[in-house]
Amino acid sequence: MAGTTAWDKLSDEMSNGGESNFKEKALSLLRILDRSFQECLDISGIDFVVWSDKSSIDWAVQCHVFDVSVILERNHASEIISSTQAFLSQGIKCNKYWVIHNHQHGKKGYGKFLQFLKEIENYKECLKTEHDTIEFHLIQRQ
Repeated sequence: MAGTTAWDKLSDEMSNGGESNFKEKALSLLRILDRSFQECLDISGIDFVVWSDKSSIDWAVQCHVFDVSVILERNHASEIISSTQAFLSQGIKCNKYWVIHNHQHGKKGYGKFLQFLKEIENYKECLKTEHDTIEFHLIQRQ
């Protein structure tokens, strides 16, 4: 495995490990950014949370695991939008909302995922006008 970095190995594990493995690895990485991340089972549309106080959330994260053999398209963006809306419709105040998924759409994959990314960008623009306090990011495993 000459030339393989620890990140290459982790990225591969995250893409092929299934939903529970992906979430476990994502939580470990999120805790590097904020130690107070915790699993959230009782609020739909999010998997991990950092509470600001009892009535608001500083940071919410949703994990999406897609079949890595398919190209992400509009319907995949609709899944993300639908689950994000499920969270936002509850009226819980939130500062940052991240969606992490197991695909890779960096420089090499951008053309393949153009429709997916366009839908997410359009949704992100809508969120800016509807929920001006929320910072929304779509993050690939890479």
